[in-house]
This record gives sequence, C-alpha cells and structure tokens, in this order.
Amino acid sequence: SSATLGALECRSYVYVIECQSCDGTEHDYWYAGISSPSQLGNRLDCHWESRAARWTRTHKPVRVAAVHRCPASGDEALALERQVTLDVMRECIQRHGPDGWRRVRGGPWCSEHMEHPPTELDADRRPPPRAD
Repeated sequence: SSATLGALECRSYVYVIECQSCDGTEHDYWYAGISSPSQLGNRLDCHWESRAARWTRTHKPVRVAAVHRCPASGDEALALERQVTLDVMRECIQRHGPDGWRRVRGGPWCSEHMEHPPTELDADRRPPPRAD
C-alpha cells in the first residue's frame, strides 16, 4: 500500500526550529532535532510546551523552518542531524560573524553553554592550501 511505501521512504525526520533569544527580543536562534515519523508531531509539541530540549525551554520556538526526510534510522539519521546542525551553524556564522555558531544547538551539540565550536567548523576557518 502507499502507506507502507511512505513508511519505507522515511524512517526519520530531522527538523529545524527557529527560536527566540533568551530575552525574547530577537530571533535567528536555532535548534535541530530528530524524530521518528510517528512521533514528529508530538516531539514538536513538546518543544512548544517547554517539555523537550533545554535549548527550546530557554529559547522559545518561533516556527518550524525545515523538515528533512531520512530514509534510514539509527546512525544514518544521526549523521544527517549532525550535518544539518553544522550547516545551520555555518549560516549563522555568515550572518553574525565568528561566534554565530553559538546561536545553534542540535545533534551532539546540545549543551546550553558550549565553550568552543564543533571541531568540524575549524576546517571552515583555515585558509585554503597554497598552490605552489
């Protein structure tokens, strides 16, 4: 049936939520998360009701900005969540400068008070190799 086909095509969702600053005065703060298809609505409700990630408790959700379908679950879905989080961090760095990554949480980077950016972003800051 088409319901079965749909379930096979999407085993996980990676979603991106735009949030407010802690004081609610500005937007452009972000959270990336992961969910099974059957739990996506419930998971998003939990973020809006301050019953999910600590980040979305202190940075109130504004809107769902993106939902990515992942045909797999487990490690592949976690890898997609990681990649999406890094992509959003890079976008915030472009808009807000070197500390823009601080506006984003998701994947393995969920601590409210991160001291350092993910090491994966270090490669973005290195100058390109010289062609000799």
